[in-house]
Amino acid sequence: MMRRLLFSAICCFGSSVWFSGSFVHADENNLCKDGILIESDMRIPETEFTQESAKKAADSLSTYLMWPNGWERDMAVSNRMKIIRGYMLKDSALKSDDADAVKSYCAFLKTEAFYID
Repeated sequence: MMRRLLFSAICCFGSSVWFSGSFVHADENNLCKDGILIESDMRIPETEFTQESAKKAADSLSTYLMWPNGWERDMAVSNRMKIIRGYMLKDSALKSDDADAVKSYCAFLKTEAFYID
């Protein structure tokens, strides 16, 4: 599914929305073309933001929340919450022609989509 999304809307034609600026995405695992600032070995890949991964992350939260307070618990919970949030943002971006949904998802990928270890 090819969409052209650029950040300020200037007009709409059917289900395609054209925006001023520049970014193009061709598939659901490449919504944000440029600007990922996170090192590749720490980055959570876009392919991780699926409903299945989000469900697994949510299911595992109850286990991690029972751990004693400390950095290991904080790290595990934070990483799972990022998977859930990333899926929610990606899902909104894919199901909407709203530039703000895509912009929010791309901002998340650029600044927050990384594992804490």
